[in-house]
Amino acid sequence: MSIEYANKNLTGLCLILLALFAAQVSKTHSLVWVPPPPDLAHSGDTVKKTAENSSKSARNAYQILGFGFTPAVVDLLWIKALQDDALFHVKRDQHTETFYLLRSILGLDPGNFAAYYFAANFLAIIRDDVHGALSCLEMAQDFRKSSLSTYPASFKKSYWLQEWLIPFYMAYIHWAELSDLPSSAPLFAEASAIEGAPSYLKVLGEKLRTTDGQYIQALFMLRSFYDNSEPGKEKDRYKAQWDDLSIGYDLFKLNGEFKVYAKSRIANATVLEKFLTERRLKAYDARGGALYLDAKGLIRSKTERKYTFGLEF
Repeated sequence: MSIEYANKNLTGLCLILLALFAAQVSKTHSLVWVPPPPDLAHSGDTVKKTAENSSKSARNAYQILGFGFTPAVVDLLWIKALQDDALFHVKRDQHTETFYLLRSILGLDPGNFAAYYFAANFLAIIRDDVHGALSCLEMAQDFRKSSLSTYPASFKKSYWLQEWLIPFYMAYIHWAELSDLPSSAPLFAEASAIEGAPSYLKVLGEKLRTTDGQYIQALFMLRSFYDNSEPGKEKDRYKAQWDDLSIGYDLFKLNGEFKVYAKSRIANATVLEKFLTERRLKAYDARGGALYLDAKGLIRSKTERKYTFGLEF
């Protein structure tokens, strides 16, 4: 065996060992998900900040221990991430080790559109880690808005031709997974304005610009899901969502009319009763829940509803 051959293989072996050591360090140091306190358990900012701090520490470790061989480190991290064959879902306030590996990969190779695409789909679909998927897509948004324009046009044409998919996926997760239409609407509009976005997305973006349009589109899509699903729990869920949201839409329109009617008056139960009588409207909703004014002067219903999609007042 020649000295050159031995040195070449020794260098490669050292790089592999260093990368594995970095992976072990990242696994045992600051990469374990610690659930936030109960009052912050659903805070998107808390989840995002914790993930950012942990992933930043890991990226720093990989860069230091990689001795400048970042592409090789990224390849090894991909090998490690792709070994995750688990199919179970995680709780909404937790992340897996693979999430942190993927964020480290994205931090080391921020221009890789395919990596963002894979990470978001893997986390949202396979692991049901929608907050993790959003976190990765937010990294893509940051790169798209702050750095992509500094790259050659050929780079964008080759790797970021479907740039619109980033805000589109974010919008879809907010709407379909987190039931938050107000957050998804501007993202749909943003995606529709990007060059190359399909025409249907432009139409959808226009329809979602107003709260009224958001209600109409949500009800339309829920009806489509219901009509195209087989009898069972899923169909029943779509029906419950449609029923709840339709009452919410009725209340939204009713409050719009009442606001104009009571513009120069103090909104109270007497004014509400007079408003309903003059408009020949019922004093209860479609499911029989009595209408009343809350402390803010808004018309509400005593019907208990679970699904509002973030549109409730």
